[in-house]
Amino acid sequence: GGWWYKPEYIFNELNINSAMSKPDHNETLSIAKNIDKTYELTGYAYTGGGRMISRVEISTDGGTHWELATLDRKEYPTPHGMYWCWVWWSYQVKVADLVGCKEIMCRAWDESNNCQPMNPTWNLMGMGNNQVFRIKVHLDKTAAGEHVFRFEHPTQPGQQTGGWMTRASDKPESAGFGKLLQIQGEAKEESAPAPAPSAGGKKFAWSEIQKHDKEDDVWIVVKDRVYDVTEYLELHPGGADS
Repeated sequence: GGWWYKPEYIFNELNINSAMSKPDHNETLSIAKNIDKTYELTGYAYTGGGRMISRVEISTDGGTHWELATLDRKEYPTPHGMYWCWVWWSYQVKVADLVGCKEIMCRAWDESNNCQPMNPTWNLMGMGNNQVFRIKVHLDKTAAGEHVFRFEHPTQPGQQTGGWMTRASDKPESAGFGKLLQIQGEAKEESAPAPAPSAGGKKFAWSEIQKHDKEDDVWIVVKDRVYDVTEYLELHPGGADS
Protein backbone atom coordinates (compact mmCIF):
# COMPACT_ATOMS: atom_id res chain seq x y z
CA GLY A 1 0.00 0.00 0.00
CA GLY A 2 0.90 3.68 -0.22
CA TRP A 3 2.43 5.77 2.53
CA TRP A 4 -0.94 6.71 4.00
CA TYR A 5 -1.14 3.11 5.26
CA LYS A 6 1.94 3.68 7.41
CA PRO A 7 1.14 4.22 11.12
CA GLU A 8 3.18 7.42 11.32
CA TYR A 9 0.94 9.08 8.70
CA ILE A 10 -2.48 7.71 9.62
CA PHE A 11 -5.07 9.97 11.28
CA ASN A 12 -6.24 7.74 14.13
CA GLU A 13 -7.44 10.65 16.27
CA LEU A 14 -9.16 13.92 15.46
CA ASN A 15 -7.24 17.13 15.99
CA ILE A 16 -8.66 19.51 18.56
CA ASN A 17 -10.96 21.99 16.84
CA SER A 18 -13.66 24.58 17.41
CA ALA A 19 -15.90 26.82 15.34
CA MET A 20 -18.46 29.60 15.64
CA SER A 21 -22.03 29.08 14.46
CA LYS A 22 -23.29 32.48 15.58
CA PRO A 23 -23.03 35.13 14.23
CA ASP A 24 -24.10 33.69 10.90
CA HIS A 25 -22.29 34.43 7.65
CA ASN A 26 -23.14 37.97 6.45
CA GLU A 27 -25.35 38.58 9.48
CA THR A 28 -25.56 42.27 10.41
CA LEU A 29 -25.88 43.96 13.80
CA SER A 30 -27.04 47.54 14.24
CA ILE A 31 -24.43 49.52 16.15
CA ALA A 32 -26.63 52.37 17.37
CA LYS A 33 -29.37 50.04 18.62
CA ASN A 34 -27.01 47.65 20.40
CA ILE A 35 -23.95 49.65 21.49
CA ASP A 36 -24.87 49.34 25.20
CA LYS A 37 -25.87 45.66 24.94
CA THR A 38 -24.18 42.30 24.67
CA TYR A 39 -24.33 39.85 21.78
CA GLU A 40 -24.19 36.08 22.25
CA LEU A 41 -21.54 34.18 20.31
CA THR A 42 -22.10 30.43 20.07
CA GLY A 43 -20.28 27.45 18.62
CA TYR A 44 -18.90 24.01 19.28
CA ALA A 45 -15.60 22.30 20.08
CA TYR A 46 -14.28 18.75 19.97
CA THR A 47 -11.06 16.80 20.27
CA GLY A 48 -9.81 13.28 19.62
CA GLY A 49 -8.66 10.34 21.70
CA GLY A 50 -11.60 10.51 24.08
CA ARG A 51 -10.10 13.57 25.77
CA MET A 52 -12.27 16.19 27.42
CA ILE A 53 -12.54 19.76 26.13
CA SER A 54 -11.40 21.80 29.12
CA ARG A 55 -12.11 25.31 27.87
CA VAL A 56 -12.93 27.51 24.88
CA GLU A 57 -11.56 31.04 24.60
CA ILE A 58 -12.63 34.11 22.62
CA SER A 59 -10.48 37.01 21.42
CA THR A 60 -11.54 40.29 19.80
CA ASP A 61 -8.12 41.97 19.76
CA GLY A 62 -6.08 39.76 17.44
CA GLY A 63 -5.20 37.16 20.05
CA THR A 64 -3.56 39.49 22.58
CA HIS A 65 -6.20 38.72 25.21
CA TRP A 66 -8.49 35.70 25.51
CA GLU A 67 -11.75 35.40 27.47
CA LEU A 68 -13.35 32.18 28.69
CA ALA A 69 -16.56 31.01 27.06
CA THR A 70 -19.27 29.07 28.92
CA LEU A 71 -19.32 25.34 28.13
CA ASP A 72 -22.53 23.34 27.76
CA ARG A 73 -21.48 19.71 28.08
CA LYS A 74 -24.29 17.34 27.07
CA GLU A 75 -22.26 14.19 27.59
CA TYR A 76 -21.21 12.24 30.67
CA PRO A 77 -17.85 10.44 30.55
CA THR A 78 -17.78 6.73 29.78
CA PRO A 79 -16.88 4.26 32.57
CA HIS A 80 -13.30 4.67 31.36
CA GLY A 81 -13.41 8.46 31.66
CA MET A 82 -13.58 9.08 27.90
CA TYR A 83 -15.48 11.84 26.07
CA TRP A 84 -16.59 11.38 22.46
CA CYS A 85 -19.11 14.16 21.76
CA TRP A 86 -19.00 17.82 20.78
CA VAL A 87 -19.17 20.47 23.46
CA TRP A 88 -21.35 23.52 22.89
CA TRP A 89 -20.09 26.90 24.03
CA SER A 90 -21.41 30.46 24.32
CA TYR A 91 -19.98 33.86 25.13
CA GLN A 92 -21.59 37.25 25.76
CA VAL A 93 -19.48 39.86 23.98
CA LYS A 94 -20.03 43.56 24.60
CA VAL A 95 -21.08 45.20 21.34
CA ALA A 96 -18.96 48.20 22.31
CA ASP A 97 -15.90 45.90 22.27
CA LEU A 98 -16.53 45.20 18.59
CA VAL A 99 -15.79 48.82 17.69
CA GLY A 100 -12.42 48.66 15.96
CA CYS A 101 -12.44 44.85 16.08
CA LYS A 102 -11.19 43.26 12.85
CA GLU A 103 -12.07 39.67 13.65
CA ILE A 104 -13.53 37.45 16.36
CA MET A 105 -11.48 34.35 17.11
CA CYS A 106 -12.23 31.19 19.06
CA ARG A 107 -9.92 28.38 20.14
CA ALA A 108 -10.30 25.26 22.27
CA TRP A 109 -8.10 23.48 24.81
CA ASP A 110 -8.38 19.89 26.01
CA GLU A 111 -7.31 18.08 29.18
CA SER A 112 -3.93 17.25 27.63
CA ASN A 113 -3.33 20.98 27.05
CA ASN A 114 -3.65 20.59 23.29
CA CYS A 115 -4.65 23.91 21.74
CA GLN A 116 -5.52 25.06 18.24
CA PRO A 117 -2.66 26.79 16.38
CA MET A 118 -3.02 30.35 15.14
CA ASN A 119 -2.22 29.42 11.52
CA PRO A 120 -2.75 26.30 9.40
CA THR A 121 0.01 23.90 8.42
CA TRP A 122 -0.20 22.21 5.04
CA ASN A 123 -1.39 18.61 5.19
CA LEU A 124 -2.85 16.13 2.74
CA MET A 125 -6.32 17.23 1.59
CA GLY A 126 -6.59 19.55 4.60
CA MET A 127 -7.82 16.75 6.85
CA GLY A 128 -5.62 17.96 9.71
CA ASN A 129 -6.55 21.64 9.49
CA ASN A 130 -7.48 22.90 12.94
CA GLN A 131 -6.31 26.50 13.11
CA VAL A 132 -8.05 29.12 15.24
CA PHE A 133 -11.50 29.88 13.82
CA ARG A 134 -11.87 33.50 12.69
CA ILE A 135 -14.91 35.56 11.74
CA LYS A 136 -14.16 38.90 10.10
CA VAL A 137 -15.97 41.98 11.39
CA HIS A 138 -16.79 44.63 8.76
CA LEU A 139 -18.18 48.11 9.37
CA ASP A 140 -20.90 48.60 6.75
CA LYS A 141 -23.57 51.15 5.99
CA THR A 142 -27.05 50.09 4.91
CA ALA A 143 -29.07 51.71 2.13
CA ALA A 144 -31.00 53.53 4.86
CA GLY A 145 -27.76 55.02 6.18
CA GLU A 146 -27.54 52.86 9.31
CA HIS A 147 -24.09 51.74 10.45
CA VAL A 148 -23.88 48.00 11.12
CA PHE A 149 -21.35 45.32 11.88
CA ARG A 150 -21.33 42.62 9.19
CA PHE A 151 -19.84 39.25 10.07
CA GLU A 152 -18.06 37.10 7.48
CA HIS A 153 -17.21 33.43 7.96
CA PRO A 154 -14.02 31.97 6.41
CA THR A 155 -15.89 29.62 4.05
CA GLN A 156 -19.36 28.28 3.36
CA PRO A 157 -20.58 24.67 3.68
CA GLY A 158 -20.72 22.33 0.71
CA GLN A 159 -20.77 23.98 -2.71
CA GLN A 160 -21.88 27.38 -1.45
CA THR A 161 -19.71 30.33 -2.39
CA GLY A 162 -18.44 33.15 -0.21
CA GLY A 163 -16.22 33.61 2.81
CA TRP A 164 -13.10 35.66 3.48
CA MET A 165 -10.77 32.67 3.16
CA THR A 166 -11.80 32.13 -0.47
CA ARG A 167 -10.05 35.39 -1.37
CA ALA A 168 -6.33 34.82 -1.82
CA SER A 169 -5.39 38.16 -0.27
CA ASP A 170 -7.15 37.23 2.99
CA LYS A 171 -5.83 33.70 3.40
CA PRO A 172 -3.69 33.16 6.52
CA GLU A 173 -0.02 32.28 6.26
CA SER A 174 0.69 28.56 6.39
CA ALA A 175 3.73 26.32 6.40
CA GLY A 176 5.12 24.05 3.72
CA PHE A 177 3.38 23.72 0.38
CA GLY A 178 0.39 25.75 1.56
CA LYS A 179 2.34 28.99 1.96
CA LEU A 180 1.12 31.81 -0.23
CA LEU A 181 3.55 33.69 -2.44
CA GLN A 182 3.46 37.48 -2.64
CA ILE A 183 4.14 38.42 -6.26
CA GLN A 184 4.12 42.05 -7.36
CA GLY A 185 1.98 43.02 -4.41
CA GLU A 186 -0.69 40.42 -5.12
CA ALA A 187 -1.17 37.17 -3.24
CA LYS A 188 -1.00 34.16 -5.53
CA GLU A 189 -1.07 30.49 -4.66
CA GLU A 190 1.89 28.35 -5.51
CA SER A 191 0.80 25.81 -8.10
CA ALA A 192 2.41 22.73 -9.58
CA PRO A 193 3.55 22.92 -13.21
CA ALA A 194 1.08 21.57 -15.73
CA PRO A 195 1.86 18.02 -16.89
CA ALA A 196 3.19 17.57 -20.38
CA PRO A 197 0.77 16.36 -23.05
CA SER A 198 1.10 12.99 -24.74
CA ALA A 199 4.30 12.81 -26.74
CA GLY A 200 3.98 14.34 -30.17
CA GLY A 201 0.26 14.87 -29.76
CA LYS A 202 -0.28 11.19 -30.61
CA LYS A 203 -3.80 9.80 -30.33
CA PHE A 204 -4.55 6.53 -28.54
CA ALA A 205 -7.52 4.19 -28.81
CA TRP A 206 -9.28 3.13 -25.61
CA SER A 207 -8.26 -0.44 -26.32
CA GLU A 208 -4.60 0.63 -26.21
CA ILE A 209 -5.00 2.71 -23.03
CA GLN A 210 -6.72 -0.15 -21.21
CA LYS A 211 -3.63 -2.33 -21.64
CA HIS A 212 -1.63 -0.04 -19.35
CA ASP A 213 -3.22 -1.02 -16.04
CA LYS A 214 -0.34 -2.72 -14.21
CA GLU A 215 1.68 -1.49 -11.24
CA ASP A 216 4.73 -1.08 -13.46
CA ASP A 217 2.79 0.47 -16.36
CA VAL A 218 0.00 2.90 -15.48
CA TRP A 219 -1.75 5.29 -17.85
CA ILE A 220 -4.61 7.61 -16.98
CA VAL A 221 -6.82 9.97 -18.99
CA VAL A 222 -7.65 13.47 -17.77
CA LYS A 223 -9.75 15.76 -19.95
CA ASP A 224 -9.02 13.73 -23.10
CA ARG A 225 -5.26 13.77 -22.51
CA VAL A 226 -3.26 10.60 -21.83
CA TYR A 227 -0.64 10.52 -19.07
CA ASP A 228 1.90 7.89 -18.13
CA VAL A 229 1.98 8.12 -14.31
CA THR A 230 3.95 4.97 -13.58
CA GLU A 231 6.83 6.79 -11.89
CA TYR A 232 4.43 8.68 -9.62
CA LEU A 233 2.58 5.63 -8.31
CA GLU A 234 4.81 5.22 -5.26
CA LEU A 235 4.25 8.88 -4.35
CA HIS A 236 0.46 8.53 -4.37
CA PRO A 237 -0.86 8.21 -0.79
CA GLY A 238 -3.05 5.27 -1.82
CA GLY A 239 -0.27 3.49 -3.66
CA ALA A 240 -1.25 0.73 -6.07
CA ASP A 241 -4.65 0.39 -4.37
CA SER A 242 -5.64 3.74 -5.83
